[in-house]
Amino acid sequence: MQQASKLSGRGKQEELDVIAGSILLVISLFAVLLGCTNLYLIKKMKMFHNAFGRFAASRTLGEVGCNVCNLAYTVPITFIQPFMTTDTPGVSLFVVERVCGFSSCIIQLAISLNRFVAVALPLKYKIIFTKRNCVMVISYSWLLGVIIAMGYVVTPCSMSAIQNTGMLTAMVMVCFCQGDKIHSKEVNNVIIFDIYYVAHVSNALTMILVTPEIRQKMGISKFCSWIVQRSAKVTSVTPKRTVMATTVFGKNVESHNV
Repeated sequence: MQQASKLSGRGKQEELDVIAGSILLVISLFAVLLGCTNLYLIKKMKMFHNAFGRFAASRTLGEVGCNVCNLAYTVPITFIQPFMTTDTPGVSLFVVERVCGFSSCIIQLAISLNRFVAVALPLKYKIIFTKRNCVMVISYSWLLGVIIAMGYVVTPCSMSAIQNTGMLTAMVMVCFCQGDKIHSKEVNNVIIFDIYYVAHVSNALTMILVTPEIRQKMGISKFCSWIVQRSAKVTSVTPKRTVMATTVFGKNVESHNV
């Protein structure tokens, strides 16, 4: 009898499967909805019809692709745990998910460079980030994503240099699972796996929360300002009397600490 696989299910559902599947379902569904909202806003708002908007759309498309793969395969398999005779569907969707994931990570580098040039070299911005250059960068990011993802198919995972992405696992383990406090390998695997997709939700929320025009369009400006003011009161622990004016979420917020 063929041995069970993580990609094809073990043929037996456990309580942890339901918990892990539920968490991933919520994260992935939330990430897809927010990502699609961002894509809609990028298309409709002229302020994003530029290099930054093109890069952000490419990154968001990759992140949405990752979570669609989760909703289409990973979540159902985690819930149901069927015993399938082949890993082909799982491997195929895994490669697609990795192409989307790697491409979105690579394009993030272009976004960082784009923001740096906008601040440090504003006069050269339009010279560097022409439409042609943006299309080339986006195309290269997806091509490189395909090349890297193919490494999982060509080279065994246990030997592949791509497994340097395990550094993410190490960081999560250090932060959440310290030494003798590691009680369950399965629980740790769930935390490590989900933390990556939480970043997708964070990326999608960031564009909405830090862009005044989007907040105004969605009618959440007052709500965001209220959150900032409440956070400022909670985190104000300076012993000396100071007066500080900062601009957060597009509005001036004054805080007086004693």
